[in-house]
Order: sequence, then C-alpha cells, then structure tokens
Amino acid sequence: MVNSEHFVSASQDGGVNLWTTKKKLNSTHGGSWICSLTVLPNTDLFASGASDGFINIYQISAEAKSFSLVRRVPCEGIITDLKFGNGLLYATCSEEHRLGRWITQKLR
Repeated sequence: MVNSEHFVSASQDGGVNLWTTKKKLNSTHGGSWICSLTVLPNTDLFASGASDGFINIYQISAEAKSFSLVRRVPCEGIITDLKFGNGLLYATCSEEHRLGRWITQKLR
C-alpha cells in the first residue's frame, strides 16, 4: 500500500522503484523515460507514463515488498501527466516533453 511508510519513484532511465522509509524494496527498468507517476492514495495501485507512449498500471503485493504490472495502456505520444480522480485515471499526452526536452535523432 502506498502510504506514509511506502512510496514509489521513477526516473529518466526507465526505472520505477518501491521504497519504505528505510530502504528500496523493488525496482523495474523499462528503458523509456518515465515522464509521469501517480498513486491512488492508501491503495496498492500506482501508474507510470513514459516517452514510449504507454501507461503502465502496477499493483503492490500484499506484503508490500514487490509490485507487478497489471495493465499496459497505449496512448498517442508522450504521457506528460497522470492523475487518479473520481474512480478514473486521467492522462495528458503530447508530442513533446513538458519541460522542452525534445527527443532528437541524428541524421545520416
């Protein structure tokens, strides 16, 4: 359960981590820049959005030592924000990162 003793974090390298106030418990590495992260407070659910155009919804195990992917939802573009509210998960998607850090490709 995500509460005052357990929390999640994410990073640009695609890492999603589950923590207690004492140590890191579990981690996954997706490879795409995690641009948004949200939790449904006082539940075992959280979601991440990445530059790969997918929203991942995770569930924390009953013993709160690991988490697993519940659903992977495709979305057009980069997921720049996620929020739980009124029993729904809201997402905003864009062609660019919200901080102006654009994805570039080298020309040959």
